[in-house]
Amino acid sequence: MDPITIALIATGALAGTGGVAAWWARRNAKNRIEAMRRAVETSIPCGGDAPVSLLDLFWDLGASDFALEMLAHGQLLLDEPADLSTLMRELPSRIAEAGSYRALVDELLEAISVYSQEHRGAGDRRAIPAPVSYTHLRAHETSLH
Repeated sequence: MDPITIALIATGALAGTGGVAAWWARRNAKNRIEAMRRAVETSIPCGGDAPVSLLDLFWDLGASDFALEMLAHGQLLLDEPADLSTLMRELPSRIAEAGSYRALVDELLEAISVYSQEHRGAGDRRAIPAPVSYTHLRAHETSLH
């Protein structure tokens, strides 16, 4: 095929899909989704514990809306793939603070349980209190509260 025919076919194809700008936007969205997937699945070294990914943590917390609330409240969710570097520092720190990965999961599950009970008892969704952090729950065990 000659270059002019190829250019006409490409132009027609792009025009039928919303043009170059729409194609570029779809391509960027697809690339961002793929980058986020890779970031969420990235194994993070956690000292003495086995490496863990954000997906592992979400799964171990029951893969629920409440788990997302606790992760968001604890600032353990990614807004952008670039946030992975912050999470790679924060998650091992939280695990060390809790004593182990299992202890962190147990603390977050307890916070989810408290939040869930308050959610069910609140009735009107606007009356739901903010999630209780695992640090707040630990404070109950010490003289910090």
